[in-house]
Amino acid sequence: MKNNNKLEMFLVILLLFIAGFTLHITSIFQPAYQPADTDDAQWMRLASPEQTLEMLFFSLFGLVEPDTMPPLHLVPDFGKIILKMIFGIYLLVTLIVLINLLIAMMSDTYQRIQAQSDKEWKFGRAILIRQMNKRSATPAPINMLTKLIVVLKVAYRNNCKLELFFVQQLCIFNKTKEQSNEHFKK
Repeated sequence: MKNNNKLEMFLVILLLFIAGFTLHITSIFQPAYQPADTDDAQWMRLASPEQTLEMLFFSLFGLVEPDTMPPLHLVPDFGKIILKMIFGIYLLVTLIVLINLLIAMMSDTYQRIQAQSDKEWKFGRAILIRQMNKRSATPAPINMLTKLIVVLKVAYRNNCKLELFFVQQLCIFNKTKEQSNEHFKK
């Protein structure tokens, strides 16, 4: 959830930069002189904010060439220089600063997850050990043999008094069976 918040924050910052530079560059594209003929008026449609936004968006991926930019023949010469400087600053800020900001935010998230993963691994290991202690260590067909060995060891310790051991085990089994029957009756 926190990753989405950081990504949303980055996208908002990126959109603010793109919107600001779009309006700035669109204002540079506006002619300083009125076009004398209709051909020049047709070229001015390319200087709209939508076209500028599209140009700036695709310039993030390196898909804009100088030939595809709207013509600047109705703008003074210093306007062309300002446009190149503003476009360079835009690329510098968006590609270097903002992308590095995104990388830093994701790196911080990765480090926090990495620090927490050690705790989660230890917790998972403790649960696994606890489950293994509750169960038999041998697989299903072989566990009959190991249970027989355990019974024989207990019988040997009790001087072969199997009756008492089996009576105790039978009582325990009956108690658990009665408890389970009562549970299912409820």
